Amino acid sequence: MLRQLSAPVRSETEIPKSKLEEKLENLEKYIIPIPLISKRFQVDVKPLLSKAVHKPLRNTRITVTRKQLPFVPAYAITTHKSQGQTMAKIIVDLVYLTSKNAETASAYVPLSGVKRLEDLAIYRPFPYKSLLVQPTSDQTSELRRLETLNTPTLYRYQNARM
Repeated sequence: MLRQLSAPVRSETEIPKSKLEEKLENLEKYIIPIPLISKRFQVDVKPLLSKAVHKPLRNTRITVTRKQLPFVPAYAITTHKSQGQTMAKIIVDLVYLTSKNAETASAYVPLSGVKRLEDLAIYRPFPYKSLLVQPTSDQTSELRRLETLNTPTLYRYQNARM
């Protein structure tokens, strides 16, 4: 989380989890240093190795260090807002779409919002069930209601033309 600090002469941005402990003076105007964040975690590589390789190995866990800039996308819109729009590039979070309130169009709309597959990025691994959302009972009822209105409306306007 970024926090704006107030000072009589200048304003600075503080990143609380930063590992930068030195005071940075003489920075140019509008220059804000953003240090890398380093994360260490362990991964079991056993599923990636053939049986001939991992049998003699006692430990198949490796330690990985990942360094990255602490950024996340700053512009986001809902599936409803994006409906009917074609965008240059899209990042979709399909994990979020597995909630109990997910709608049928929740996965289809953002996945079909770009012209080329190369312009689509999926934010993180997701469960397959994100793509299998069924219509809710309310949605099914509404579709039935609209269909019952559609039949007499078509009949009325076809007869009005004659």
